[in-house]
Amino acid sequence: MSVIEEIKSESKDININFKNNILTIEFLNNNKNSIINVYDFKGYSIKNIDISSNYVGQYEIDLSNYPINIYFCSINYNNKINIYKIIK
Repeated sequence: MSVIEEIKSESKDININFKNNILTIEFLNNNKNSIINVYDFKGYSIKNIDISSNYVGQYEIDLSNYPINIYFCSINYNNKINIYKIIK
Protein backbone atom coordinates (compact mmCIF):
# COMPACT_ATOMS: atom_id res chain seq x y z
CA MET A 1 0.00 0.00 0.00
CA SER A 2 1.31 3.43 -0.96
CA VAL A 3 0.77 6.49 1.21
CA ILE A 4 1.40 10.20 0.66
CA GLU A 5 1.57 12.55 3.62
CA GLU A 6 1.70 16.31 3.14
CA ILE A 7 4.45 17.76 5.33
CA LYS A 8 4.50 21.36 4.12
CA SER A 9 2.14 23.07 1.71
CA GLU A 10 2.58 26.67 0.64
CA SER A 11 0.73 26.25 -2.67
CA LYS A 12 -2.68 24.68 -3.30
CA ASP A 13 -2.05 24.72 -7.09
CA ILE A 14 -0.54 21.21 -7.00
CA ASN A 15 -2.18 17.79 -6.85
CA ILE A 16 0.02 14.79 -6.09
CA ASN A 17 -0.75 11.08 -6.31
CA PHE A 18 1.27 7.89 -6.00
CA LYS A 19 -0.12 4.74 -7.59
CA ASN A 20 1.51 1.69 -9.20
CA ASN A 21 5.01 3.09 -8.49
CA ILE A 22 4.23 6.26 -10.47
CA LEU A 23 4.38 9.62 -8.71
CA THR A 24 2.02 11.97 -10.55
CA ILE A 25 2.30 15.70 -9.97
CA GLU A 26 -0.34 17.93 -11.50
CA PHE A 27 0.25 21.66 -11.88
CA LEU A 28 -3.12 23.43 -11.93
CA ASN A 29 -1.83 26.85 -13.01
CA ASN A 30 1.09 28.23 -15.02
CA ASN A 31 4.33 27.96 -13.12
CA LYS A 32 7.66 29.72 -13.33
CA ASN A 33 10.58 27.31 -13.50
CA SER A 34 9.45 24.71 -10.99
CA ILE A 35 11.89 22.19 -9.54
CA ILE A 36 10.92 18.72 -8.35
CA ASN A 37 13.33 16.83 -6.09
CA VAL A 38 12.82 13.28 -4.82
CA TYR A 39 15.00 12.05 -1.93
CA ASP A 40 15.36 8.71 -0.22
CA PHE A 41 14.98 8.44 3.56
CA LYS A 42 18.71 9.13 4.05
CA GLY A 43 18.43 12.43 2.17
CA TYR A 44 20.13 11.32 -1.04
CA SER A 45 18.67 12.90 -4.16
CA ILE A 46 17.35 10.26 -6.55
CA LYS A 47 15.49 12.55 -8.97
CA ASN A 48 15.96 16.23 -9.80
CA ILE A 49 13.67 17.67 -12.47
CA ASP A 50 13.63 21.26 -13.69
CA ILE A 51 10.36 22.15 -15.41
CA SER A 52 10.28 25.02 -17.87
CA SER A 53 8.05 28.04 -17.33
CA ASN A 54 4.39 28.17 -18.28
CA TYR A 55 3.87 24.42 -17.82
CA VAL A 56 0.37 23.31 -16.93
CA GLY A 57 -0.54 19.65 -16.66
CA GLN A 58 0.73 16.38 -15.21
CA TYR A 59 4.29 15.26 -14.71
CA GLU A 60 5.02 11.61 -13.93
CA ILE A 61 8.02 10.13 -12.12
CA ASP A 62 8.54 6.36 -12.25
CA LEU A 63 9.82 4.98 -8.95
CA SER A 64 9.48 1.30 -9.88
CA ASN A 65 13.28 0.81 -10.00
CA TYR A 66 13.63 1.95 -6.38
CA PRO A 67 13.12 -0.35 -3.38
CA ILE A 68 10.21 -0.25 -0.95
CA ASN A 69 11.11 2.59 1.35
CA ILE A 70 10.21 6.09 2.52
CA TYR A 71 10.84 8.94 0.08
CA PHE A 72 10.36 12.68 0.18
CA CYS A 73 9.27 14.90 -2.68
CA SER A 74 10.01 18.61 -2.60
CA ILE A 75 8.33 20.84 -5.18
CA ASN A 76 9.45 24.44 -5.57
CA TYR A 77 6.52 25.99 -7.44
CA ASN A 78 6.18 29.72 -8.13
CA ASN A 79 8.59 30.45 -5.25
CA LYS A 80 6.53 28.33 -2.84
CA ILE A 81 7.59 24.96 -1.45
CA ASN A 82 5.48 21.85 -0.98
CA ILE A 83 7.00 18.78 0.69
CA TYR A 84 5.47 15.31 0.72
CA LYS A 85 6.42 12.05 2.45
CA ILE A 86 5.86 9.01 0.25
CA ILE A 87 5.72 5.51 1.68
CA LYS A 88 6.25 2.95 -1.04
